[in-house]
Amino acid sequence: MAGFETIKGWLLGHLGKKVIALLLAAITWVTINDLTSYEDVVKEVPLVIELDEGWAVQERSVSAVSVLVRGSQNDIRLLDRARIQVVVDLRGRKVTDTLFIDLLPAMVESPKSVRPVLVDPGEVRLVLDREQAKTVPITVDILGQPPEGFEVEQVVSIPADATLQGPERRIQNVEGIRTAAIDLEGRLRSFALNRDLVQPSDSWTARLDPPQVRVEVTIVERSARKNFEAVPVGALLPAGHSGSVEFFPAVVNVALKGRADVITNLTVRQIKAFADCSELAPGERKDIPVRVPTPGGVDIIGIDPAQVRAEMSELPEEPEL
Repeated sequence: MAGFETIKGWLLGHLGKKVIALLLAAITWVTINDLTSYEDVVKEVPLVIELDEGWAVQERSVSAVSVLVRGSQNDIRLLDRARIQVVVDLRGRKVTDTLFIDLLPAMVESPKSVRPVLVDPGEVRLVLDREQAKTVPITVDILGQPPEGFEVEQVVSIPADATLQGPERRIQNVEGIRTAAIDLEGRLRSFALNRDLVQPSDSWTARLDPPQVRVEVTIVERSARKNFEAVPVGALLPAGHSGSVEFFPAVVNVALKGRADVITNLTVRQIKAFADCSELAPGERKDIPVRVPTPGGVDIIGIDPAQVRAEMSELPEEPEL
């Protein structure tokens, strides 16, 4: 009887410990489950399709999906959503022109701090085609205009062309590709930056080479052109010179270009043309270049004629005493 009591006590003692252990485990599980039961939906997750060489996606029912993830409140808050993508790996599989693929949580690539639970939509339809390469010109996508008084003189993409690889039936219809948009609002000076190339379609993806280009934008002050006719030519003479100079022709036409606000307000009376006659001797005739001073921001396009014939009159004889 004593032995039975001993066994009973041993069982009850161990049973109590087991019950306590189970209770602690249950409490721990509930606590952990509660801490990691926070959920959030990550939208616009890229859907990546991996195919064997020689194949390309001609059409897909979706390009991005939503993913329901679960984790602790802190992990959800600190989640880097840019690191999440859904990868459908069809490499090494026998494929047909049209496929229906289930999108499973196991296909989600995400930080280990969270657990993917659901992908929405749960299926993607793919239309495949043989892959083809094509080289097309690059167009820089410009938004807006520089401030008043400035204009875009030149936009250059380096390189000027890109090679696309994609489904044959789609690629053959692509005549060009553009960059991500560049906003010119508020820009006063020339600049250069790197810009990604934009996929030619939302329903299929091409491999781009290069995926990014260098864009150089030249911004200049807006210029205007104005012609000034019959501008009188004056003589530049040494101080105290008493001779007079006659020009043939006596007037010239002047074409100027420069800042629009300056050019617009100029009048013919403000334009001065002169010929340097400081080395011209009395009675001498000589062809002399015409010079026209211009205000800041204004350049000379042309002077017609560029030279005039100058003739200095004979100095009068001094009377005899």
